[in-house]
Amino acid sequence: SMVINREGQKALARALRYLSARPRSEAEIEKRLLMDHNRDVVNRTIKYLRAEGLVDDNSFAQAWVRSRIEYRPRSAALIRKELAMKGVNRTIYNEVTSDLDDGESAYNLVTRKLHSSSFSNYSEFYTKVRRYLTGKGFTYGVISHTAHRCWDESRK
Repeated sequence: SMVINREGQKALARALRYLSARPRSEAEIEKRLLMDHNRDVVNRTIKYLRAEGLVDDNSFAQAWVRSRIEYRPRSAALIRKELAMKGVNRTIYNEVTSDLDDGESAYNLVTRKLHSSSFSNYSEFYTKVRRYLTGKGFTYGVISHTAHRCWDESRK
């Protein structure tokens, strides 16, 4: 086990408090700790958290994707961008988003949010779908396909 001095104990306590609010990436913890501790203490603290399984960017990224898909769906590209901004490395964020299907995510969002029956014509519906899905990072192709699919299904 690692020898932790007083400064290290303070850094560890701070990291654990920070982690108690919600899961964090390694880079987020590091950035937070560097506000109050030197690089050496921070490195040792991160190393300890890693060894104890309290910080793991792979699980962090998987959990992030699961929660996005379940509660706040968006495109795979936007999820990758969010993870990159949290300092997760490219290999990990590409891996955890590789199975995502933008078509399905977009379809689920639209069927949950917009009922095409409340629109008088396709163009009005399409405009609404486009505005809604663009904000969630979907491409033109996915948006167009989803709008058609939902409109057709509502007309059957």
